[in-house]
Amino acid sequence: ATFIIQQKILMFCNIFRVFVACGVLVMPHAISLSGFLPSLLLVLGVSWLTPINHNYMQKLCRLLCISPGVTLETLSGKILGNKIKKFILLVISGSQLCAFIGSFILATDLLHYTFCGNELAGVECIPRSTIALFLAGFILLMVFIPNLKTFGYISSLSVFFQFFALVCVCFSSIRLFTQLPTPLQTFREELFFTNWGN
Repeated sequence: ATFIIQQKILMFCNIFRVFVACGVLVMPHAISLSGFLPSLLLVLGVSWLTPINHNYMQKLCRLLCISPGVTLETLSGKILGNKIKKFILLVISGSQLCAFIGSFILATDLLHYTFCGNELAGVECIPRSTIALFLAGFILLMVFIPNLKTFGYISSLSVFFQFFALVCVCFSSIRLFTQLPTPLQTFREELFFTNWGN
């Protein structure tokens, strides 16, 4: 019973982390760069395709007498052979590697901005290269963690920080919005603003 409760807590934390980190905290900035209407169309398209793909995979699993919880590469391997399975694994590994590199760069930038983002930084300012080396050293230490399930518990801690960040973002945005001279005009500008350069 204790194991099941732990698993449910971890599952909740991981789902919360994904939705908050990739959604609530990152998507507003992404939407502000790409524009509201193009972003809305993209989100609606992905939302429409997700259940279709899920239902299609379930039907395929039933047809091939495979467990519905099977991974994409296993299902592809059953249908199209071992070479396709390896290709799918390569594509997934590539996307995960890109996500890792992206998060590494983002973490470096955020830490650098924290120490060097204002005029009063002075002595506290740490060079970007030093921060990147520190993060790289921290990642190398993770190699010595024998069980990958440990990361599940570590990532659960991130829920606290993301919740705190979410509260800070909400509080700051409410304060900023009430101080603006023309809140309605600002809202209109943000709604239709598009910057494809970023």
